[in-house]
Amino acid sequence: MELAGFESVRDDIVSLVAPSVSEMANESLFNSAYQIVVAFLCLYSANAAHKSMRPENAEEFSYALDFSIATMSAGRFGFHPEPRNVFEAIQELRPNFVCQKMLNMESIGRDDVLGTILNQLKMSPDRQTRYAFVVGSKTLSLSCAAHFVQVISEISDHIKRCAQEVGW
Repeated sequence: MELAGFESVRDDIVSLVAPSVSEMANESLFNSAYQIVVAFLCLYSANAAHKSMRPENAEEFSYALDFSIATMSAGRFGFHPEPRNVFEAIQELRPNFVCQKMLNMESIGRDDVLGTILNQLKMSPDRQTRYAFVVGSKTLSLSCAAHFVQVISEISDHIKRCAQEVGW
């Protein structure tokens, strides 16, 4: 990517593999990324709940999760200070990810949810900087895809385990 004229945001391999939130929060894309990913993860969690729970329990779980996330995110990382407004913002962003393939295994990041997230982030908020991402693969540790797969797998596993423990 450097040969194509892109500059690395980070040169330290440790910060690329395991970046700290406090460091990343200083990046210009962080607020947008946080908001988009929160909306996606709420939708993904709702879908996982519908696969593991009875419909009425999944609906209750999804609403409670979205409102809890909205309350925790209020006033942080570009979200409005009022939780109700954050809840609405999450609901407005969720349709961006409906009816899309989670990962396009033939070409990760193309016509899939990960690609949608990255496409929404490729321009800086001031439209002065274009960003590129190392999409990689499910197993390449220095890639968006590997982290993406890890997070969605953990969410699915936790929701399934919790639903079984509670009997939902």
